[in-house]
This record gives sequence, structure tokens and C-alpha cells, in this order.
Amino acid sequence: MILYPSGNGVMVDAGRKIVVDGARRVKGAIHVVTHAHWDHLGAVRRGGGFSNIETAEILRKRGIEVEGVEGMEVGEVEVRFLNAGHIVGSSQVLLLNGKDVLITGDFKVEDDVVVRGADVENVDVLVMDTTFSVPYFRFPSRRTLYRQLKSFLREHLSQGRSVVLFGYAVGKAQELTGFLNTLGMKPYVLPETHAVNALFGLEDRVAHSVRNEPAVYILPPRFKKVLDALSFQTGVPFVGLFASGWNPELPLSSHADWYQTVKYVESVSPELVVTYGQHAEASAKFLKAEGFDAVPLRNGLFV
Repeated sequence: MILYPSGNGVMVDAGRKIVVDGARRVKGAIHVVTHAHWDHLGAVRRGGGFSNIETAEILRKRGIEVEGVEGMEVGEVEVRFLNAGHIVGSSQVLLLNGKDVLITGDFKVEDDVVVRGADVENVDVLVMDTTFSVPYFRFPSRRTLYRQLKSFLREHLSQGRSVVLFGYAVGKAQELTGFLNTLGMKPYVLPETHAVNALFGLEDRVAHSVRNEPAVYILPPRFKKVLDALSFQTGVPFVGLFASGWNPELPLSSHADWYQTVKYVESVSPELVVTYGQHAEASAKFLKAEGFDAVPLRNGLFV
């Protein structure tokens, strides 16, 4: 197989081209998407493709049609989907063709309240996303972060403030909804979030308007600019908290940090690790220092 970078993903040439999370269409290729985040959907938005069944259902709610399958044959390659632990419906792509190659897509090893951590499969080549896979990203455990979030909610609600938790409509919003449900809360969400929540049995209320009493909302990050306006409109103070690995105040990441990355590579036990995405060069360097054979993805990498 020959590997090439492709947007936020990877193109594999194994006689027939397979593009995973590509940004644009490749003539004659089979296009596969690992999960329903917009920045991974460029190719399938322009002409369809394939995903696992859960992601296909989510994308249908977002107006994008792909074919949901449990697996398929592409020429001489068998394609299977494994859970990636990133968000609801997220998958890794396993390619079987004499040499087993696993493309992680965005992944996370730790369980959260709605998604279990990434499945492990022993393969020859691990092609791994490295968004936070360098030593200076080490996140607190989910248990610690959930306890911190619970304290934040109790403090502000008890003082008469509304709380807005910022998270993407698909992905972080489901984890936040699931966590609030464990506290007996039903957050107010936008219709697009509600449509995905409903697929997974999560309980919420659609926010047709803001409330004039303290409440909890889950909104996309673009709403951060209007907190003051919401406070003025309702007469209730609003506070916000962004749930993301990029926010040190609540680094609730849907990606593996450095500790999870090393643990995952050890579990997969590949002959070769190919890193791609953000921090690919640095991640390969640090993985080599840990004793793994690792190289960053480059055009025409033969595996």
C-alpha cells in the first residue's frame, strides 16, 4: 500500500484508491468518512461515500447522504470499521490486504459518559492522528474533569446564574448532555443538537428562546460572543465555559493526549507508526524516543 496526506485524512493506494476523511474528491476513489465533524466531510459533502452505520445516521440529520455499512470490499482490500472513542459514531478504518493497516481518524482512549474508548486491534501499520499526541498535552482524567464541571454548575446555578456550556453540536454536545443527564438535568439545546441527541436516547429540551430564570444551555462555540446580550435580554446573568482540550479551564478533549497515545500504541503493537495531522512531525520524533518505529506521513509513503 502507498499512503498520501489528504486534507484531515489519508489516501491509500492499494490498486484502488481509498480516501479517508479527504477534503476533496479524488477521481475513481472510494471515499470513506470516520465521523461527523464538518472538517472531515469535504469529500463526502461533494458526492457521497461510505461510513459506519451510526455516522451515516448522524450525517443524514445534517443533510449529508453517505452509505452506512458494517464493512466492505474494495478491490483486494477488506475494509472494516472499529470504534474510535472520539465522538458518537466515530470509527477507525481497518484495511486488510496481507499487511493490516489501521487508520485511527480522530480518536480517544478514555471512556466518557456516552462513548467507550477506542477499540484496539493488533496491526502491522498504525496510521495515527496526532492532534494532541505530544508530551506537553496531558489532560486530567474524565472523573476529575466531571467533578470540576459539577462544581462549576452548582456554584453558578445556586447564585442565580445561567450556565452555557460551549461544545460542538455533534460530538461534545452529546457528552455534555449525557453528563448533565447523570445529574438529573435536561439542558436547553439547539434543534441540530437535539436531532443527534435523540439518536442516542439523550434527554434535553429544545431552546426556542432563552429562559428568564437560571438554566443550563449547550451551545456551539460561535455563541460565546452573545453572552452579554443574553444577560441583558433575560435579566439573568450568563456565564460560559468552553469544553475543549484547547481550553485549560476545562480540557475535556475528545482526542487522545500524550499518555493515551503511548498507551494506545503499546496496545496496538504495530511494526510501524505513521503520524498525520497536527503535530505529526513532533509526535513521530517523541514516539521514536519511546522506542517505537515512527515516521510522519508524507506523499508516496510505501508501507
